[in-house]
Amino acid sequence: MSSFHTSLNFVLSIEGGYSNHPNDSGGETNLGISQKFLNSIEDYRVVKDLSYEDVKALYKKHFWFFGTIESQDIANKVFDMSVNMGLKTGIRLLQLSINDCCNNEANVDIDGLFGPKTIFSSNFLPSGLLINLLRLNSIIRYTKIVNGDSSQRVFLLGWIRRALR
Repeated sequence: MSSFHTSLNFVLSIEGGYSNHPNDSGGETNLGISQKFLNSIEDYRVVKDLSYEDVKALYKKHFWFFGTIESQDIANKVFDMSVNMGLKTGIRLLQLSINDCCNNEANVDIDGLFGPKTIFSSNFLPSGLLINLLRLNSIIRYTKIVNGDSSQRVFLLGWIRRALR
């Protein structure tokens, strides 16, 4: 089974510290937690003031559902996508990648719910192929974001680098 701490370290190695980029739709962000996210969960702390322990607790409570994935690499990638794109989107991209992996024969619903069929398929399919499909589907998602909003182009190269990790 996958380790939260390993996945947390993977995400935090990408996220860095505090930022307030004018084009970031999440607004102010600290260690990957945005002010927009905090407000959405009715947590009215100031994101800039969050400590490592605060962020760790938020990730564990709101983003970490992937301990049943046997491959640490897959768990890291899905956790990272969920942090960066939102939990449901991260899970949907996992489900899409599962279906892509076996020409839709897995018949996993792309519903953003991390249920038994998604868990089973995550563990059954070849992890090397699945991780590459997760990377590819992430890049496709990022490209669609930029095509829909050119102000996001400034993030595309970083997002692609992130997807390829």
